[in-house]
Amino acid sequence: MAAGVRLGKPGHADGLDIGDPFRPVPELMEDYLEAGGRVAVCGACMEHNDVSEADIDDRFAVVDADETVDLTMDAQGGFQIT
Repeated sequence: MAAGVRLGKPGHADGLDIGDPFRPVPELMEDYLEAGGRVAVCGACMEHNDVSEADIDDRFAVVDADETVDLTMDAQGGFQIT
């Protein structure tokens, strides 16, 4: 199971920067959210990694498998960090 759910915790992406030509992840994430992007966190992955819903940034949605399929099919684009 993906450990990426930890990135749903406030401040967990701080310091993630792979260098030029890419911008730091926190900057990209803020731009994405300000432009109307939405972040979804997998509930099953959270359970597998002992992450509770209370740990997740309140701007992010916790979704199940059915919602993941719907969101993926309806998306106009995406930004995935794993």
